[in-house]
Amino acid sequence: MLAPHDNKNYEPEVEDLYSYYGVERCFEILKLPWLPIIGRSIFYAFIAALKARRFAPELVYCRSNPGFIFATTLRLPVIFEVHAPFAKRCRVLDWVVDKLFNSKALLKIVVITHALRQNFEKKYPSSSSKIIVAPDGADPLPAGLLPVVFRNRGERLQVGYVGHLYAGKGMEIVSELAGVCLWADFHIVGGTEEDIAYWKNRCNTLSNIIFHGYVASECVPAFILACDVVLLPNQKNVSVYGGGGNIGEWTSPLKAFEYMSAAKPILCSDLPVLREIFEHDRNALLCPPDDLATWAITLARLRFDEVARIRLGQAAHKDFIEKYTWSMRSEAIIKEP
Repeated sequence: MLAPHDNKNYEPEVEDLYSYYGVERCFEILKLPWLPIIGRSIFYAFIAALKARRFAPELVYCRSNPGFIFATTLRLPVIFEVHAPFAKRCRVLDWVVDKLFNSKALLKIVVITHALRQNFEKKYPSSSSKIIVAPDGADPLPAGLLPVVFRNRGERLQVGYVGHLYAGKGMEIVSELAGVCLWADFHIVGGTEEDIAYWKNRCNTLSNIIFHGYVASECVPAFILACDVVLLPNQKNVSVYGGGGNIGEWTSPLKAFEYMSAAKPILCSDLPVLREIFEHDRNALLCPPDDLATWAITLARLRFDEVARIRLGQAAHKDFIEKYTWSMRSEAIIKEP
């Protein structure tokens, strides 16, 4: 794995990448120069492509936009995965990208949603024959995994949210929902120290919100298992790490598949990109993203209806096993056309 050597922007709570993501040390991470100059991402991508060529690779799997341009120009066998439209466009760059999408060196373009596929096909018609849609995924839960123990489990409805707390991720709804659904406990797993401090201050009058902070990836499923209902309250505009950009139209949230792997009933924002995964009242319950009253009514519906919770969770889990495991995703990407 080639990555920029950028100490200033590393997340402070991450000491070891392998343990942070719960993966074996089955690959090496090579850090390449990330210089304090204008255009450093372009320079880094060029160096990375040259470095990749030295390995004489059978395949280059690329997540860097300029990296894809240089690797394809060097005639390396590339699969390019992209999670959002290109941020800046000009006629020259569009012409270059369209030509590279026609290159025999570019084997496939992987996008995470059908909405993103439509965007690329409209802007770059030559991409159509090479694009495949591969939503994000998750791993099946380890056999025998036990849930963490919540204090009021069995007495009050335990509601969970897993993920970052950036603008648009949904804490706006969760905080308000906790204020009107005082009969439930809301467990927040994740978030940076700064974001947690902000939301703790904003919710300081609510005793039914519990912030668990950072939890190692391999421990997150035990928290999800302890919940009766889980929330995916994305808003129309979703920020990325650092507060910039908007991925609301294109995102394929990891938490969706983690929830599905745990067979939990999901309360989800009714957005086009999420309807690619969820169908109302079959494998989730969908609510208008900013309609607090509907979220509260829908959560109250699940409060005493254990049969509905089980039905929704089992349907989501069945979809997960059939479509959304990481292993199935990788096999779908690398198999021959």
